[in-house]
Amino acid sequence: MSSDRESIAAKLREAREYLGLSQQEVADALKLSRSAVSLIETAQRGVDSTELKAMARLYQRPIGYFTGEEPQPLGGDVALSLNRFQNYPSKIAVNCFGSVSI
Repeated sequence: MSSDRESIAAKLREAREYLGLSQQEVADALKLSRSAVSLIETAQRGVDSTELKAMARLYQRPIGYFTGEEPQPLGGDVALSLNRFQNYPSKIAVNCFGSVSI
């Protein structure tokens, strides 16, 4: 049993319990057996990518929350562009839809 599997299992269980869902409710929502959910949460069974995606959606968390992946930093070109944009004169405004007005 890998530590990655155990870590994912623990986070899946925590997220389910935080939302107050039973294993049976999760099983019904994902069309799995309750025992499959139990085995996943105890790291006795791996979770496949389709199941993890469905669980992440149900638990309202990004997949990276469960896998422990951190958001990647912006690439050099994007970071440079963002830095330049932030230094534009204050007369330029961007609304929440991305439209620019001067």
